[in-house]
Amino acid sequence: MYLSTLRAKAGEYSALAKMNSQSVGKFLPNFLISEDYINEIEKIKSIYPSKFLIDTRNLETPESIVSLNEYIINCEPQFDINLVYSLDYIMASYTVRSSEYIRISIEDINPQNLSWISQNKSIIPDNIIIDFEYISGAIDEPTLTKVTNLIKILNSHNITILSGSIPAPIPVDTNTNFTQIRYEKQLYMQLKMSSEVFLNYGDYTIISPKALASAGGGIPTVQFKYTTSSEYLLIRNGQLRVPYNFVDVANQITHLPDFDSRHCTGEQFIADIVSENKNRGNATTWITHGIIHHIQLCIDENI
Repeated sequence: MYLSTLRAKAGEYSALAKMNSQSVGKFLPNFLISEDYINEIEKIKSIYPSKFLIDTRNLETPESIVSLNEYIINCEPQFDINLVYSLDYIMASYTVRSSEYIRISIEDINPQNLSWISQNKSIIPDNIIIDFEYISGAIDEPTLTKVTNLIKILNSHNITILSGSIPAPIPVDTNTNFTQIRYEKQLYMQLKMSSEVFLNYGDYTIISPKALASAGGGIPTVQFKYTTSSEYLLIRNGQLRVPYNFVDVANQITHLPDFDSRHCTGEQFIADIVSENKNRGNATTWITHGIIHHIQLCIDENI
């Protein structure tokens, strides 16, 4: 199943709320939450009726994770929520349920940790997320080798390969379009072909992993991040100053070979702007519809 790692922000909330009902449950949202997790999780519960994950990497202390776990246990039984723990948390002898998830970063994969994992497979949760975080191209052979060794050790587990390749900041000016190969997909296919166990695909949708810890700020760019089977296309039209021109952005997208207004509400949004010949939305709106299109495409790819 496709794993979509998301920020707990307005654009992502809106994307989930607008997803086609037939797509709900066909992917697994993984939310990066903060110390304000109660408000963030309550918001997610109000908009998404299927299973979702809560990634604990941004919580500051083990005590925060314990409190979060108690909160999850006390949630209404109709909500299927699982936590994603770090390897360090598991290795510190904290008790977790077998149905939960563990996130193992590339930095975690060293001989000492591999030895510990091999000796303690019985206490490791059933679900493993191997997270490359930001990647800027092909992965070197030594890294691929150590990931392959980890997969062999955990071959009885449910394993997801997670990465993100959109850079931050974008290395062109705000009036220049930018094309980025989907290195995440290439990495996944490479590991899938060399693995004897089934691997799930995961990414950071259209948000760069490098931007996840950033507080943002400044004037946003008029842009739409459009995902194709092999690339990300960032159609850009300057900074968001009145008057801005998003009609030109939408026009460029509708002329792409892969564009189909019937595909999802994200593309229908673009088509409506062209037919109306009228600017619509803001940076959050464009993130919302870019994420909708990206998630639906990944579901359709079934990789």
